[in-house]
Amino acid sequence: MIKSVLASILLAASAVQASPALTERGLENAVSTDPFTVPKDDRNPRARAAAIDVKRKGWLYSTYPMGVAYYPTGTLANKTIAKDQESWLPPIANLQAAIADEQVTARAAIIAKGGLNKLEDYANLYDGQWATSFPDGPFPGMLTNFTDDRLFSMIRLSASPYRLKRVQASDKLLFPVDAAASITGLSLPQLQAQGRLFIEDFSEMKELDPTDKFGAGCQAYFYIDPKSGDFLPLAIRPLVKGREDSALIYTPKDQPTDWLLAKFIMNQNDGWHTTWAHITQSHSAAEAPYLAAIRTLSDDHPVMVILNRVEKTPWNIRPLLEAGVESGASPTAGPQYYAWTSLSGREWANQVYSSGETANFQSNYYRTFLQNNGLINSKFGPALKSFPFYEDASVVTEAIRAFMTSFINSYYASDKAVAQDTEIQAWRSETDVAKHTSAPSFME
Repeated sequence: MIKSVLASILLAASAVQASPALTERGLENAVSTDPFTVPKDDRNPRARAAAIDVKRKGWLYSTYPMGVAYYPTGTLANKTIAKDQESWLPPIANLQAAIADEQVTARAAIIAKGGLNKLEDYANLYDGQWATSFPDGPFPGMLTNFTDDRLFSMIRLSASPYRLKRVQASDKLLFPVDAAASITGLSLPQLQAQGRLFIEDFSEMKELDPTDKFGAGCQAYFYIDPKSGDFLPLAIRPLVKGREDSALIYTPKDQPTDWLLAKFIMNQNDGWHTTWAHITQSHSAAEAPYLAAIRTLSDDHPVMVILNRVEKTPWNIRPLLEAGVESGASPTAGPQYYAWTSLSGREWANQVYSSGETANFQSNYYRTFLQNNGLINSKFGPALKSFPFYEDASVVTEAIRAFMTSFINSYYASDKAVAQDTEIQAWRSETDVAKHTSAPSFME
């Protein structure tokens, strides 16, 4: 059990070992004679412990405006961060320069074709003008099927299913849909009773500070069609702060332009979540246990070697995004495709992390998360006919799981051996100090 947990998440539990003094220069110049060893097999345990002590003094915890989780500071940390930035900044600057050049070409191409007079004309923006900054362009279906309800609904199952949930029999419905039976063949309560109804709720976004663009915090229903089994949209309710009581409900029965507008607004919510929640889902949630590992594991520990391979230059994302927030901090500034300010993005991302939505480690294991939301292995309602996100992610994740299982088994003969690894146990204990939320225990 313990080995399987370590193979799955590489976390553990217990205490930090005292060690003799060693200088940072000595750490940098040290040549290990026992690379990639667990503590009990190291032939020079005092030097190993001393090196960890140097890291603890050179990698300290510091707060950061973006992403809630601790950010490193200290002499060793600052050297690493500066080195990472040297590798990150040039390609970003090159990409920005390419975008600036190629947007001139794209604008000229649109003008040459008569401008943007109808929705289909926007496809001309991606007719080979972004050779360097966006060489592959968007997926072809995005330029041809953008009004199709199946494209809209399958975006949820293909790219970002993190706010999608199956409505359970005892759940309170978000809003009524009088036209449900004429659209689906079943009333809203019948869809719910059969486990065919799903929701996405972004209503909190109505509270964000707006720019001069229009946006709303949307709630939406999706359903599994009783005849075709397709996953389709049923209704969208955009909510504007102070005008909630007059909110309109849009369905496929409305005028095509009205329904398309509702889908645009909903996609803006989904894009905002994907952009800003990603900071905490992928970066804050990974940085917290990594910083704890740096402070407790020897650089010769095999788990530390794996983490260093996985966490390549991880400390640049939040500073880069924070710089973008600060440059767009005025009330009407922000990413041009969103209706809310960049400062709102930072505040919202911090709230999402603090609430546990993206920080809770165990409940956010991809299979656990999808099952808790009724998207896989649901005992209530029919299964989704197609779920590209899960189908793709499971291939990658299970390959990683198989590798990690073999990796852990090659170093630990038993669960007892993992429990006796003082550095692994110190790492698990340190995750509490690092405020790593919902870290599993090897003692369970």
